[in-house]
Amino acid sequence: MKDKNIGTKYSDFIILKILKREKFGFVAKVKSKKDDKIYAMKRIDLNLLDNQKHVDYYENEYDMLKKFKPNYENVCKPLCLFPKNNVNYLITEYMDCGNLEELFIWNQKNNERIEEKKLVKIFIQCLQGLNYIHKIGIIHRSIKLENIII
Repeated sequence: MKDKNIGTKYSDFIILKILKREKFGFVAKVKSKKDDKIYAMKRIDLNLLDNQKHVDYYENEYDMLKKFKPNYENVCKPLCLFPKNNVNYLITEYMDCGNLEELFIWNQKNNERIEEKKLVKIFIQCLQGLNYIHKIGIIHRSIKLENIII
């Protein structure tokens, strides 16, 4: 699926910052040349994946993510996917507060504590998100602090 208002190819986006690098690609903060808005781009090079199971997963990732309700607030919303030369580019909404791991590291470095009330709120939102994706038949296989975007 491609959203022409956002962009339909890699060159429709300007990479502003690489947020995370992995052996198969990266996640970046990007700006669309079409609508001038900020998004997240996940680039997955299917040639670099370990086995066919991973290739199948990433080839079907967008179809899986499309099952999410458009306005459900506890999961990241996919906006478009465009494959090119065995590389998938997935565009999602951008969440600008980082991830839970970064929050904990920042608080630890600055010798600050996260309020219990805030932690409970984050925990409940995580459980609501997981409950929702389980109800629609999706299992999250990589629950960790760096994958909880805030």
